Amino acid sequence: MTKIGKVSFVVPVFNNPSLLHEITSLTIEAVRNINAECEIIFVNDGSTDHSFSEIKKLSEEFSGIVCGIDLMRNTGQHNATLCGIKHASGDYIITMDDDLSFSPAQGTELLQFMRSNNLDLAYGLPQKNKHGLRRSLGKYLLYIGSSIGSKRIAGASFRSMTATLASQLQPEGDVIFIDDMLTSITSSYHYKLFPNFKTGIQSRYNGTSLFRMGMNILFFYSGFPLRFLTYAGLYGSVFTTMIGLFYLVKKLFFKVPIGYTSIIVAVLFSASAVLFGMGILGKYLYRIHGNRNKVQSYHIREISVKK
Repeated sequence: MTKIGKVSFVVPVFNNPSLLHEITSLTIEAVRNINAECEIIFVNDGSTDHSFSEIKKLSEEFSGIVCGIDLMRNTGQHNATLCGIKHASGDYIITMDDDLSFSPAQGTELLQFMRSNNLDLAYGLPQKNKHGLRRSLGKYLLYIGSSIGSKRIAGASFRSMTATLASQLQPEGDVIFIDDMLTSITSSYHYKLFPNFKTGIQSRYNGTSLFRMGMNILFFYSGFPLRFLTYAGLYGSVFTTMIGLFYLVKKLFFKVPIGYTSIIVAVLFSASAVLFGMGILGKYLYRIHGNRNKVQSYHIREISVKK
């Protein structure tokens, strides 16, 4: 197996400056233990506290290792993570949350797992995940949304990937779901289970935010609604046309009340035309969706790094 080289840790940060120094120290130690060069990229995702000030201090204290990126507004975890990935210079990239639910040492273990199995991508998942009913329901709805919207996986924020895979990611569109992008590029990925590093931490993702993310994936990132519109329109037009023909035949060969058939046939054939047009429109919009305009995923205000 080849030498690891340089490992980049990407950590999106939102209103959580208290753990940043601990994350930095643990990361440097973990990367040193595998004889690799270390890079840490903190992406401040529009925090309203002094998170970026703390990041700037760390970039001065650990010059050449810590890089801080300050986004102009809160773009969401996936957009912030993508920004960090695109600025990473390592041979391997590990992404993790800022709450230390997984440790940097577990990150390097996930990296070794990925390398030993010749994977492009590896996900770290918790062995036990105890949440309240509301958050569990939100997480389940997120899974449903991502599963319907994409025939791939829901993914996780704790990941390890090769620089080759990361280079294929394109920061386009205002609603980004990294895991769908990654698994649409490669089929060489797998999971590894880990115990939670820090327990008892309250996640900022509650049931409402997880549900919102699932709906964003379903309606803004996938083509499922447009495919549904297409098939519903086309099949609906066929169904209503057949019913219209049935009433037309019934009028010709059987006795029916005067005016009844003409009204039914007129309504059904009109509905058929509308549904058929809706199906064609859905197909047209689906093509536009597939080639949607390139919208910047994030806007950087400042990059803090000391060489």
